[in-house]
Amino acid sequence: MRKYICTICNTDFDMTTPDDTCPNCGGRLEKVGKARTELIKAEQQLFGFVASSKGDSIVDLVSAMKLTQEEWNKLRDGDASYMPDGLKQLVDEYFTTKGEDI
Repeated sequence: MRKYICTICNTDFDMTTPDDTCPNCGGRLEKVGKARTELIKAEQQLFGFVASSKGDSIVDLVSAMKLTQEEWNKLRDGDASYMPDGLKQLVDEYFTTKGEDI
């Protein structure tokens, strides 16, 4: 699977065979090179740090990211293994009470 980014809305996508257009806004998709991927990760970490330093909760961050239940399910048991169980429970409760209507 390769990473692609929309040239209009800057949304990242992991796709095997992408369409030429962004499913969100119709912009053109471009392949993301390794350096760009690392820059995106760094930006995401800085965003999380700033949100935390402002006092935002994990639920505030999930809402700001517009994370969906499906995305959370993938992260929860995979890449988010570093998260304490208490934070995972807060996000689970968020989706239980709010659903995907963020």
